[in-house]
Amino acid sequence: MNYFKEVLKRGTMGISVGVSISAVVFCIMAFEIDINGSVAVKPIVNDFLISAVLGFLLASSSVIFNVEGWSFLKKTILHFITIVTAFSIASVLGDWMPEGVVPKLVYALIFITLYVVMWCSYKIYWKLKINEINSKLQRKK
Repeated sequence: MNYFKEVLKRGTMGISVGVSISAVVFCIMAFEIDINGSVAVKPIVNDFLISAVLGFLLASSSVIFNVEGWSFLKKTILHFITIVTAFSIASVLGDWMPEGVVPKLVYALIFITLYVVMWCSYKIYWKLKINEINSKLQRKK
């Protein structure tokens, strides 16, 4: 597998997802606080750029799970470190997280919880898929 091409392919798709999520969040916030008139462009562009880079990093980091020769534990730890670093830097650069220790601890707890839930969900999904494929192969014999 050409990992570089796969990183670029997944990352490019991630850019559009990241910017789309950023646009939806902006629209929700605009309606929530009832923005009328002009809006400062620089913070919006900043958020879109951060979201694009974040989308690229998150989507392309999934290639880690395709690396042959690495244990599943090593892949999971490296993936977790990659995305927690990307999210943390994006949160600081975009002023997406309130100041103070408690909000940062809450952020970390929520992030870890979501990561574990998503990881377990994918693990269960792929285990079911593998069992389904194996049972189809058994029936063909």
